[in-house]
Amino acid sequence: MWQGMRLTTPFSMDDVFAAQTTIKGIVSRTPLLYSPSISSQTHSRVYLKLENFQPTRVFKIRGATNKIMNCPRGKPIVTASSGNHGFAVAYVCHLLGRNAIVYVPENANPDKKNAIREFGAELREAGRSYDETYEEAIRFCNDADVAFVHPYADPMVMAGQGTVGLEIIEDHPRVETVVVPIGGGGLMSGTAFALKRLSKSVRIIGVQSENAPSMSEAFRLGKPVKVELKPTLADGMVVSQTTTAILEIIKQNVDEIVLVSDSDLEKAMLTLLKKDHVLVEPSGAASVAAIMNGAAGKDREVVSIVSGGNIAIDYLTKLLQKY
Repeated sequence: MWQGMRLTTPFSMDDVFAAQTTIKGIVSRTPLLYSPSISSQTHSRVYLKLENFQPTRVFKIRGATNKIMNCPRGKPIVTASSGNHGFAVAYVCHLLGRNAIVYVPENANPDKKNAIREFGAELREAGRSYDETYEEAIRFCNDADVAFVHPYADPMVMAGQGTVGLEIIEDHPRVETVVVPIGGGGLMSGTAFALKRLSKSVRIIGVQSENAPSMSEAFRLGKPVKVELKPTLADGMVVSQTTTAILEIIKQNVDEIVLVSDSDLEKAMLTLLKKDHVLVEPSGAASVAAIMNGAAGKDREVVSIVSGGNIAIDYLTKLLQKY
């Protein structure tokens, strides 16, 4: 029987380096590209870490691959996701010949649901929010002989996401500021942990939607708190409460957390599309939105992690017509 997720052992830099080896061949080393347009607007040198260039068009594949490769063979893989993590799990399991069951909210992005099905995973729609979906997935896991892959609160998942930090330092050792989007905190905890150990002087800024500020509030208060979620375009950032373990990692390694509006996200998406010819989803544009709002300051060497590009075509059409 699956016993539930316990984050009792912190990951180390050895775990992050091991993850870099483990995920090779499935996960792409994504480009770090200079953005003349955003640099000009913000008076800094801004580079885009393009995780939308992953096979699944989102960073989630890093942590999912590292965890799945370390799960017992023969057991089905189960996860709960608002979309992108489930897509990553389905993709990796398809490549490895493993069975996958992915729970998603009933109102999840239809394009992401289709992608999960296309890679052979069993899609189960449950609940109106991620929290309800997660609870349903855990109920199933408690009565089944399966391996659960948490979307963020797992040491192997966080170590896998930390490989983003390794690549940033390898490609731009003089980076001064790194801006990272935050949903559950897996990308931020892994990346910030790795960055601070490779470059102690680097400033790390987290970004959340103002309508889903769970990590921002926890960071401000010093403890996890459940926040009221409001509708937001950034479906990949909708988490009502972080975990104590992730918050502690972030408190030790992150310098500041800022909030952005849906309007900020749309402006960033359009700037990336029109000026840099980079197509991203709302959550993926969060770090650029924060930089455009001045979060990174001026005259800095800045890296913006562009976390994903799985934008719904219907929404993209409406966005282009709107502007």
